[in-house]
Amino acid sequence: MDMRLKDLFTDYDQYHLDPINRLTHKLGVPLIFFNAIATLDWIKLVQIPGNAGQYLTLAHFIIAACCLWYLSMSVKLGAILLVTFVVMLTIGWITPVWAVVVAGVAAGSCK
Repeated sequence: MDMRLKDLFTDYDQYHLDPINRLTHKLGVPLIFFNAIATLDWIKLVQIPGNAGQYLTLAHFIIAACCLWYLSMSVKLGAILLVTFVVMLTIGWITPVWAVVVAGVAAGSCK
């Protein structure tokens, strides 16, 4: 694991010592990522040639950038995040808009 990533985890750990804070983060952070990925997927950027109605969205580009950044520091973590983000993106396709919004509001209440 890259030293920059170790420093990030150490810094995160120092600010999240309270067990209640850790619990709310285990719930809130995945909801925040799901909400962000699902809503970014609503922003269509480029139509895929030969596939009518298929687009590359802002979510695709953000996921790629985040995963490349993590892969540069840890192949294992980058691969885990890639799978997680793709699963979230796929779930976002079948989740009603109101449920995506509720996930964002619920995530915001996990302080």
